[in-house]
Amino acid sequence: MNKLFESWNGYLNEELNEISAKHSAHDERMKTQKDKRAAKEVEAEEVRQALGNDWQVNVRMLEDRYQLTVNKQSWAGADYTPEEVEEADVQDIASKFGVDASVEIADDGRAVIVVHLPDGETVTYNDSDEMYDALSKEEY
Repeated sequence: MNKLFESWNGYLNEELNEISAKHSAHDERMKTQKDKRAAKEVEAEEVRQALGNDWQVNVRMLEDRYQLTVNKQSWAGADYTPEEVEEADVQDIASKFGVDASVEIADDGRAVIVVHLPDGETVTYNDSDEMYDALSKEEY
């Protein structure tokens, strides 16, 4: 009986050590990731200060790396929300190509562009640049 207890105790200690090592490695990865994001946020703030209020600077994780995206805010200083500006851009593009389009909120909360083509087909896009690129390649 004592030998069985020692064997079981040894097995549990091995499992706990393995779990502890995995947990420690996970904690270290999370700490590293938080440190990288904090460094990118500092960099983003420096870019925001350098560019001024007419620019939007975001920190996003793309392909396991934090990256900055910089966009010109055409709505800065006006009483428009980014969604209203996106809707206006979408309507401008839609009228240029003779299609019906609208910005709608998907189930996951993201804004998507829904385009109704003249042939009855409905297509969705993530942003107005993607919409413009796709429509400029087609004949309508």
